[in-house]
Order: sequence, then structure tokens, then C-alpha cells
Amino acid sequence: MGLVIGYFSRIEKAKGIFTLIDALAMIKDENFKLLLVGWSDNHFEDFVFKRAEENGIFDKIVFITERLGQKIVDYINCADFVVVPSITTSIWKEQFGRINSEVMACGVPVIGSSSGGIPEVVGDGGLIFRENDPDDLKNKIVMLLRDKKLLSKLGKLAYKRVQDNYSVEKSAEKTLNLYRFLINH
Repeated sequence: MGLVIGYFSRIEKAKGIFTLIDALAMIKDENFKLLLVGWSDNHFEDFVFKRAEENGIFDKIVFITERLGQKIVDYINCADFVVVPSITTSIWKEQFGRINSEVMACGVPVIGSSSGGIPEVVGDGGLIFRENDPDDLKNKIVMLLRDKKLLSKLGKLAYKRVQDNYSVEKSAEKTLNLYRFLINH
């Protein structure tokens, strides 16, 4: 079957789903599946289905278009790596992107776009591509499809990054330090 690439987000243009579909369509000699777990309040997934069909990759995609709640972790653990292809618009820019830290907490590396806070959150726990650039994304995907050692290394770094920066303990410590700072000033 090859490697499983994950996408876990709303299905909408600003989340960069077309960038991902277009990038995957350029990959010809690799064996992979895209596990696309997402939802849309306005049936935008119909446009994604059409784009995948037009690009000849519909059969490489497993679509799960429902809100999974806590069960999403089971699906994240099926992925070898996850793509977060968000793009900046005139009214929106990706902020923290909670899915980044959730994926990395599972030891799964992220290929994230350069939009907003994604590069800061992902750090050395994945790779960053130029937002809205399917060719750059394709190159990063192919890199991980072909280099299992790099994939494994990034997975370990992703897990460590979450533990060092975003764990419950670290979040509590940062909050406590903020309160101490505020009390003393």
C-alpha cells in the first residue's frame, strides 16, 4: 500500500486542500494513500472530490468527511506523516493550528505551510513548504516518501518538541510563570 499521508482539518479553500491535491497529482512514481479526514459546513468537499477526479488521484484518497471528536487520534496514528497546507487570505492566517501539536504528540511528523504560526509550532518536528506552492509541497512529500530514516527522525523530534513545549506540564508551567510575572509588575 505504501505510506499514508494524513490531512485532518476543515475542508475549505483557506486550509490549502487544493494545494495538497495538486501536489499529490504531480507525484507519479510513488506508492501512497491520502487519508483525508475533514468536514465542511457548505459541501466544499464536492469541489475537492471533483479536483481529485480531474487530477487522476481520486482512487488514492480515503475520504472521511465527518467530525470524529476524540476518535481522530486513531486516524492520526494511521498516518506516516500529516500535511497542514493552510494558506493566508485577506481575512485569515493560520494561528497555532492545534492539529500540528496533536499530530506531533502522536510521534507523527508534519509537513506544514509557511502560513502564520505553523513554522513556529512545527519547528524541527517536520518540514515547512512555501504556502500555496504545490511544487514545493510535492518535493517535501516525495522527500518523506523516499527517506524512511528522515521520516523516523522527524517523528521522534516531533514527539520531543511537543513534550518540551506544548505538554500539559509545560503549558501549566508557562501559565504559572505568566501569573508570577503579572503579580510582580
